[in-house]
Amino acid sequence: MMQEKIENERFLLLQQQMPFISLGNLLAGLGLISMLWNVIPQSILLIWYALLVLFWSGRGFYSYLQHKQTNDAFSTGKKRNFYYIFPIISGLFWGVAGVLFFTPESTIHLIYLIMFQFGLIAGAAISLAYLRWAFPLFAFITVIPIATLLLLEHDRYYLWLAITIVFSMLIMFGLSRNVYRSITDSLLIRFENEALVEKLQQQALELNKQTEKAVKANKDKSRFLAAASHDLRQPIHSLSLLTDALEPQVSSQTGRSILKLIHSANRSLYGLLSSLLDISKLDAGVIEPKIERIALVPLLSEVIDNYRAIAGNKGLQLRFVARDCYVDSDPSLLSSAIMNLLDNAIKYTPQGGGVLVAMRLYKQRVKVQIWDTGIGIDECHKEKIYDEFLQLANPERDKAKGLGLGLSISKRILQLLDYPLSLQSKINKGSVFSIIMSLSVLPKQDITNEHHTETYLGDLEIGKGRTVLVIDDNTAVCDATSAILKSWGYTILTASCLEEVKTIAISHEAKEVNVIAADYRLRENTTGIEAIKVFKKLSSYIDIPAFLITGDTDPSRIQEASSFGLPLLHKPLKQGELKMVLRRLNHI
Repeated sequence: MMQEKIENERFLLLQQQMPFISLGNLLAGLGLISMLWNVIPQSILLIWYALLVLFWSGRGFYSYLQHKQTNDAFSTGKKRNFYYIFPIISGLFWGVAGVLFFTPESTIHLIYLIMFQFGLIAGAAISLAYLRWAFPLFAFITVIPIATLLLLEHDRYYLWLAITIVFSMLIMFGLSRNVYRSITDSLLIRFENEALVEKLQQQALELNKQTEKAVKANKDKSRFLAAASHDLRQPIHSLSLLTDALEPQVSSQTGRSILKLIHSANRSLYGLLSSLLDISKLDAGVIEPKIERIALVPLLSEVIDNYRAIAGNKGLQLRFVARDCYVDSDPSLLSSAIMNLLDNAIKYTPQGGGVLVAMRLYKQRVKVQIWDTGIGIDECHKEKIYDEFLQLANPERDKAKGLGLGLSISKRILQLLDYPLSLQSKINKGSVFSIIMSLSVLPKQDITNEHHTETYLGDLEIGKGRTVLVIDDNTAVCDATSAILKSWGYTILTASCLEEVKTIAISHEAKEVNVIAADYRLRENTTGIEAIKVFKKLSSYIDIPAFLITGDTDPSRIQEASSFGLPLLHKPLKQGELKMVLRRLNHI
């Protein structure tokens, strides 16, 4: 196949040279007859040149016909063999010229004829090198007649001229053969390169297909998680609100113990779904770090305090070695990343072991390390542990150990904050995750408040005298939200669709609304954003504060909701989260 392509390409290259070869032969013939015009009978010269013109005109017409056809015109050996007719005929013309124009009585014209034919074969050695036997045929037919006539003169000078022209022809044979090989080698390299490029293109195309499949699979995963998470969040959100509303009503010790177990189960479910939400938010690209100067010790103390009870229940010793310092970071994102690392350390450390959070200060940096005495991680798995949904030490898929998203979330958050995360571990000895952060460079006057978390779990009458419009198409969620808000002293108005929102907006009740709490996704493909806009437009109360609640983890929906600048809460709500946002909005 490769040899066939090379042969075809050589013929095509020769075809491209034909206009120049034809013109060269016609001009050479014209020059020859001009030189011999007064030596050879003019009729012979004109007849010979007319036949030469006729031949090259026919040759040109044939080349034109071949050019109009496809490359397949040269795809068979029979057609290629036919092509050798042209150098043979051309050689006959010049061989006959050597006989017809042989003038031993005029030494000058004879030498001119010999030099002319020598120059002719020298040029043909290059122009006919595209075909293996084209030049040898042409040169032999051209030179042998005049060389024979020189030998027949029985003159030693003519003998040396004959030997010289034949020897020169043999040298040109070698030159033409070398050119032929060079053309063949260059075509071989060209076609091999083209084949390699084609192969690489096919591999790139296949890689693109595989990449597209992977991207599609990832998008399908996100859509699945979004749908499943949304459907699960609704009842869990309702359960969370109802248990919060129930808590003040339970006075017996047994009832409080049961309620505590319900809270614990609810927190476990919340943790699983929150991991899915965090991954979706990272996929959506809606997380933008809000950098501020923070004291690192209070932030870490708060995270650690949240896990002391969990560690104690498991029989683990949780210690903290602190070093006062400040860093420029996003406190919420940094807390989340360290929380996942600490949670992972506690999960995989057996009873009786210990977990240590330590800070080490350097000249311009601080290193935060989470040590554990757990099962350790094999060297070959140190990169795999950051893969989503991978749990090396949880083959039974115990949901109490989460979904295998914690380390992936931590690494992606720390990459977002530009903090390197490293791991050292030994099997059955434990692991240590290290985070390196630069110390703060912000001026002290930029410090507003040290990082801390406000909680408003008491003060049950925060909503006294205030009205909340709850917009949600899920009856159970709407009832649960209403129940908890009523327990805090709020008056509640509810709507499940845009039509009900419009009805309230044009009624006398509209002026009583102080805050709007809207679910993001409503019936008939409408959103809470549209509902809020409709209420404000129809009621003319455009300054009413509002916030959105969503159980949707679809990255595109999260991005869309975030773009409107309204506070966005995610179902199920953390304990006290709803109360905190209401307190902030009450003071607007």
